[in-house]
Amino acid sequence: MLRINDVVAFEEARYRILDVSDIRYTWINVDSDKAFPERVSVAEVEDFILSETLKKN
Repeated sequence: MLRINDVVAFEEARYRILDVSDIRYTWINVDSDKAFPERVSVAEVEDFILSETLKKN
């Protein structure tokens, strides 16, 4: 489980977790000056972790 303010590496970019709920995370790309927060489901994040596409820094 990820927590607020955790930074993860995903698809060669770093994302900071802004919000955590039972069904989704809200994160933002910290490598982009023009990024907007994005929502991603907990199930998707779990799949990314299992496939080693997403790694906690």
